[in-house]
Amino acid sequence: MALGFSPTDFMTKVETMGGLGRRNRYSISVTPPNSMSNSVPTGRIDFLAMSVLLPSKQFSTTEQMIYGINKTVP
Repeated sequence: MALGFSPTDFMTKVETMGGLGRRNRYSISVTPPNSMSNSVPTGRIDFLAMSVLLPSKQFSTTEQMIYGINKTVP
């Protein structure tokens, strides 16, 4: 039994799970608290998001002359 990585098996598995994640396809799942069990059905409430803002980390850069060459460094 081969334990190697097969790209075709990987892509088959990805396609059965709905495909690769894309920037414009996000879902939001909301689980209501137990105190709202009378007015909201039990289980999750799913929404499709039109746009998403994800947190990121950015570095400010400055140009610095090192041995006569300008380099941009964080």
